Amino acid sequence: SSSNICDDYIFKTCDLAEESGVLSMDSETTSFHIHKGHIIGLCLSHAPNYGTYTHADVISDAALQRIQQVLDNPKVDIVGHNMKFDLKFFKHHFGLNFDKAFKEGRIHDTMLMHYLLDERKGHGLKQLANKFTDMGNYDAELDEWKKNYCKENNMSSDDFTYDLIPWDIIQHYGCMDADATIRLYHKFLPALRKNAKINWVYNNIMMPGLELLAEAEMN
Repeated sequence: SSSNICDDYIFKTCDLAEESGVLSMDSETTSFHIHKGHIIGLCLSHAPNYGTYTHADVISDAALQRIQQVLDNPKVDIVGHNMKFDLKFFKHHFGLNFDKAFKEGRIHDTMLMHYLLDERKGHGLKQLANKFTDMGNYDAELDEWKKNYCKENNMSSDDFTYDLIPWDIIQHYGCMDADATIRLYHKFLPALRKNAKINWVYNNIMMPGLELLAEAEMN
């Protein structure tokens, strides 16, 4: 069945992440609020130039259990961009638990890394991917489709939700999000660790703060 094929991609990426020591996670959702929206798709990557996007409707319980094994693996870093947002959706809608990874200091956020490395404006994933990778403006097609859809349907861009985007466009975009995040992780984390004071702030204030705020917002 299609769900088994989709599971294969998730299982394969999890296996590769346990070899590479890092799993990039991102989500596409219908809302900014966990109680008003749901996850459309799950984006994963274990290394640069690699990304998978799986529609949420075909992700099995077995696949989620496999992801949980990776989350609990002490040898694997878990990375996201603006992780606080995705974390809430992953916990609330997928039932994933990040407690062990937080406790072991393995959760990373490339947005917070960049905040500490350069406090000037411009911490969005697309901006940073454009600046620090060769991926270019990879969401241009999606932005164009969204703009045309809103125009044709007399819709405000504020009312547009990502579940309206065709599969062939959003799956490419989702894969690129996970890929961009892992590329930034490999670039920013070594830079962060070169400065003991900034690294201390990241590990002892920023990341515990992320966990606390995510919990507060969920409640």
